[in-house]
Amino acid sequence: MKEKFNLLISVLVLVSMLAACTPATTETPATEVPATTEAPVKEMCMTVEELDAKIAQYAGGYERHTFTTTTPETPVRIAYLAYENNPFWQMQKVGMTNAIAEAEAANIPLVVDFNVVSEDLDPAKMVAAIENAIVQEYDGIYLFPVNEALLDAEQAAVDAGVAVGHIAVNYEGSPALISIGQDLYNAGKAAGYLMIKENGGFGKVGIITGQFGVTAHELRMNGFKEALAECPGMEIVGEFEAHDSSDESYAHAQNLMSANPDLTGIYLTAGGPFGAARAVEEANKVDEVFVIGFDVTEQVIPYVQNGSMITIHQHETWQNHDVIVFLYNYIVDGTLPTDSQLFTTAEVVTAENVDEFWPVR
Repeated sequence: MKEKFNLLISVLVLVSMLAACTPATTETPATEVPATTEAPVKEMCMTVEELDAKIAQYAGGYERHTFTTTTPETPVRIAYLAYENNPFWQMQKVGMTNAIAEAEAANIPLVVDFNVVSEDLDPAKMVAAIENAIVQEYDGIYLFPVNEALLDAEQAAVDAGVAVGHIAVNYEGSPALISIGQDLYNAGKAAGYLMIKENGGFGKVGIITGQFGVTAHELRMNGFKEALAECPGMEIVGEFEAHDSSDESYAHAQNLMSANPDLTGIYLTAGGPFGAARAVEEANKVDEVFVIGFDVTEQVIPYVQNGSMITIHQHETWQNHDVIVFLYNYIVDGTLPTDSQLFTTAEVVTAENVDEFWPVR
């Protein structure tokens, strides 16, 4: 009997211990799944259609003229005070040689002298070249006006009876009788709207200009910056000088991409833009970093063709050819266009339409 009682006690103790080891079951409240929220969609500052319209409004263009049939008593002597530090000037020289060939074919008594001023855009050197042209008693001169520092020298030329013309750009208060070039400020704005379009309205952009203080380069840069200011999603991360050098443009582009891994665009206002395109191509970022520059030259074309850059045409050859025609006509019979400042067209050249512009028509 005693053994049965002890066995019963042992069973009860074991049951008690098992009960103590079993945790009490409690219901866990269902976890609430938060409602899914989509990231806000970024909206462009302008529609693609609006951007296309803004770009197209700066197309430009003017009525081109031919040499007058009036024959002067003596040959007309015109000096081209030139630069030769990048392919843009080579295309300008083509325009000059075209005008000379045209005059020769028509037995027009015209002499055009090609005078290289310097390798850099130093206003003092151009002033000296203008003064020398006055001494040599040219009938006319034409040049790329670096900035307003040329005013007194150009005015002295006009006072001495020398007809003065400008290519590529003009400046306020200029005494030049005729100026032929792109509407640079608005061409810069067109480039800005094009950059916004290519970037979808958001991104970081670097600017590589030719030289600070050069009127043409400043106009293109300021126009570009004004356009980008209309899009809060666009950010300019730096401005650099390349002195019309493709090698310097290449180095600046490399540095911009290194310092800004999320860079989305590079804008170039002056010579040597293909250097930046080469840097982007070598970095395998053709579809990430959009390069926009100017001029249609042999060096630019391969990069436009493969999509590494977009260029804006300013008809470099027309500028040089036509300024000779207008100066000659003025010297011979006193005729000038109604407008003293004529703007060439500003067509956007891409891989899709480059064959329309190269070879140069």
